[in-house]
Amino acid sequence: MKKFSTAIVAAFVAAGIAVSFAGCGGDTSHEHIYDEQNDCTVCGEHLDYTEGLEYELADDNTYTVTGMGAANVANLVIPAYYAGRAVTAISSYAFSGNAEIESVVIPNGVTAIELRAFYGCSALNKISLPAGAIEIASDAFDGTACFADGKNWDGDVFYIGDILMQARDTLSGEYKIKKGTRVIAQGAFMGVYRDNKYSGCPNLKVIVIPESLEFIGPSVFSYCNALEKVMIDDLAAWCKITFADNYSNPLYHDAHLFVKGQEITDLVIPDGISEIKAHAFVDCNGVKSVTIPSGVISIGESAFEWCESLETVTIAANVTAIGGHAFYRCENLKNIEYQGTSAAWENIEKGSSWDPYDGCTVTCSDGVVS
Repeated sequence: MKKFSTAIVAAFVAAGIAVSFAGCGGDTSHEHIYDEQNDCTVCGEHLDYTEGLEYELADDNTYTVTGMGAANVANLVIPAYYAGRAVTAISSYAFSGNAEIESVVIPNGVTAIELRAFYGCSALNKISLPAGAIEIASDAFDGTACFADGKNWDGDVFYIGDILMQARDTLSGEYKIKKGTRVIAQGAFMGVYRDNKYSGCPNLKVIVIPESLEFIGPSVFSYCNALEKVMIDDLAAWCKITFADNYSNPLYHDAHLFVKGQEITDLVIPDGISEIKAHAFVDCNGVKSVTIPSGVISIGESAFEWCESLETVTIAANVTAIGGHAFYRCENLKNIEYQGTSAAWENIEKGSSWDPYDGCTVTCSDGVVS
């Protein structure tokens, strides 16, 4: 499983520093923050973790759990720290096929659960995930008792607590993601692999995003080619979502963005948003103009890439950075109005290929920059 950038992981660990143990049914219990002795700094309770597990030291001096090792338990508890270093991941196939595990508790700080980590753990019926978990493979818990329990499915979609794990390729029409969902796991809507390709969800046309959503993993919507509409009630909530890559964004297939049922053609970034996140509006069909107000200081990588209907952009003078490919392939973008001076424009940090095709000019407050 491809690792996300340390900046993304660090941001979400900070945001989810307290553990909210969410079982298969979404129940929560006491929140804990653990120190290097695996003691909770809030209540003093010691985390009685499973001894004898196998570990691998990563390049960043954190540990990844790689297997059961000498342990033989039904109730598995992953430590927050091992040998004085944080435990941050559970590796691919780490516990795959173990028919003895009935429950697993994963503490805060573990942000990555990799491909098929618990695949085929047929007795596993209770899964407690941390609030900081973001890097999760959609098939990490396939073949578990949790996976087989219909109570954890919303029609064709499997959830563990506040994480949308995966959707069957039979999902069709409009799907409304459950309120309270925080994360969508890597490749969740990729469907099944057959005939040397993924099926995606070929009949999914409309998806409704809840305001609670914080993170969408890599390649989630890669093969959802029929998506036409992406709907949300709060544009500010959309701007706060972190997208792992272009394929994380349901807009990627030329879908149209709707806010409170109205299609957005003239996009005005809401007050209170300080950054337009990477991939936030990639390939958003129908948007013709974008206004970026003074509260925004950075425009992320590929933020508006492939917005082929985009014609005009207004950027306030407070912007200090424009990420690579931010407006790349916006072939109809002919004018960017920058509300600062040409000297200030030249001082903006710009990533590679940030600009659209030839023919676009930047108009500053004191003149024109070609």
